[in-house]
Amino acid sequence: MKLRKKTLLIIGAALSSLLVALYVTASIVLHNNFHRLEVESVHQEIMRAVNALHQESLDLEKLAQHQAQSLNITEMVNASNSIEVDWQRTPVDVFVLVNAEGKVVFSRGFDPTRQQEIPIAEAFQDYLTS
Repeated sequence: MKLRKKTLLIIGAALSSLLVALYVTASIVLHNNFHRLEVESVHQEIMRAVNALHQESLDLEKLAQHQAQSLNITEMVNASNSIEVDWQRTPVDVFVLVNAEGKVVFSRGFDPTRQQEIPIAEAFQDYLTS
């Protein structure tokens, strides 16, 4: 084999080895960075969801307190099922009153697509009282 071929083969093998080493190094670095970025992104999205659920819980608690104060809920719980719910002003689709013993004394639902009141499913009422 001539010197020219040997030199070309050695240089070609060295370049190929360097390219493979560069590719492996870049792949590892990029993979680690993208993995870290994905973990941060997922963590951020989970925190957003938790914060949104927490805010929704606070809003529902405020709504329940406001409804309890404005509607005199104590009398309603002790009375019969003759409660009128203004579904246009109430931002919920289910309205359930439970007394101190855990018994459901009033329950109604609202179907926003048909714009009418609907009864609450027995399984949901059982879940609330269990």
